[in-house]
Amino acid sequence: MLIIKGFIALPNFVNNEKFATNVVGELTNHARTYSKDQTTYVNHTLYGDVELVSFLAQENGIDVRISSDFSNHILTVSQLAHELASTEATLDSTEFQSIVWSTLGSKVSELIIGGWITTSGGKRYPKSLTWTYATNYNTDNRITVWFANDAFISEFDSFQHVVVRTFDADDLFLTYSELSSKYTSTQSQKYDLINEYNQKHTFTKMVDYSYVWTDRLDPELKLTLSCVVLIHGAAGFGDDQIKRAVQDDLLNNSIHSKGEWFDLAPDLFRNNEFILIPTWDNSKLTSGIQSGVLDINRAVKLADMFCPFYSQDHVDGNIELVTCTYRYLPLVIVAGDANIEEGNTFTKVHSTYIPVGSESPDFGKMAPDTGAFALKLNSAMVLAESLSQFTPLPSGYGRVERDGLTFITFSANFDIEYYVLTRVSYNSLLGV
Repeated sequence: MLIIKGFIALPNFVNNEKFATNVVGELTNHARTYSKDQTTYVNHTLYGDVELVSFLAQENGIDVRISSDFSNHILTVSQLAHELASTEATLDSTEFQSIVWSTLGSKVSELIIGGWITTSGGKRYPKSLTWTYATNYNTDNRITVWFANDAFISEFDSFQHVVVRTFDADDLFLTYSELSSKYTSTQSQKYDLINEYNQKHTFTKMVDYSYVWTDRLDPELKLTLSCVVLIHGAAGFGDDQIKRAVQDDLLNNSIHSKGEWFDLAPDLFRNNEFILIPTWDNSKLTSGIQSGVLDINRAVKLADMFCPFYSQDHVDGNIELVTCTYRYLPLVIVAGDANIEEGNTFTKVHSTYIPVGSESPDFGKMAPDTGAFALKLNSAMVLAESLSQFTPLPSGYGRVERDGLTFITFSANFDIEYYVLTRVSYNSLLGV
């Protein structure tokens, strides 16, 4: 499966006034920071009015260059949208889809128009277009392009992290005196490295990240270490995402296993997390409502299947069941394998949890932290049921891939991260 996300530039629409950007067809400098690199594809002979600025092109998770077949196809669709904006300013989404399908045939399917925007000259453009492109060798290629800069900034959900540090990852396995000496002597290089990077790749945001290092031989000896995380794309601003970027940077550049890092940097590597598995296919009772009853044997099977990143012994010994307010679905909950003692079961963290909505008089009987969690959980369930790889997420919620499974994530109280399994991943693995 090839995934492409990009912006359609309209060269004739560029606003040459200082600090001004056209509402369609022109990217701000800020928007261009949303990817480490962009590639522009043009075919002025056939598509003289439009250009494709690619921000993401991945096949099965690996970065690729877009072939001329794909770039010309995207330019064809974009040129048609541009021409329709000039001649059919009153088109609605259904009429627009009909024209695209009648013009381009079955190669374009599942066409979604992400709202409309009208220029000062009365031309009406889609803010974004998402569709599936079928080729002879792959029928499930997904493409999203934006025409409006503001929509792109708020909806582009891919991101990249670059971690800048002045020490080698495995230096953290040195003694206190060795690490302290090396760390202190190299810190002045950090901003030189950032400036060097920024000459080639302008980033969206820079975050200083610190964590406490503990000497393996003498746990009383500690150092506060810092690095800088350079972020491309606002979707990567989440605290948990930044923390995982620092973790991954150390692990990917180390000869040591993750388990060996737990005691070196416990606040960095010991994540407090819960995996929440909604039983999306539980037997229906009435429209929109599902049974709140779940067989314990099936719960264990689901936990083992959807927590492959934990050992089976850990999963089987840490299963809890609750019912949530969203369609009264049962949730299978598994605590993370590195949670602190105070947060190693859902029962400990949310002992007052009740599956009721905020309008219920019983809602106030929950502890305030648990009530806040319940509200966030309900919103996460709505997102997790309908989420696709291209669904924009509201602030406070993230999309995370773990071992091929997609989760909606959110944080709530006690520095705990919750991972709600999406329906698409649930159905895909179960073959529903």
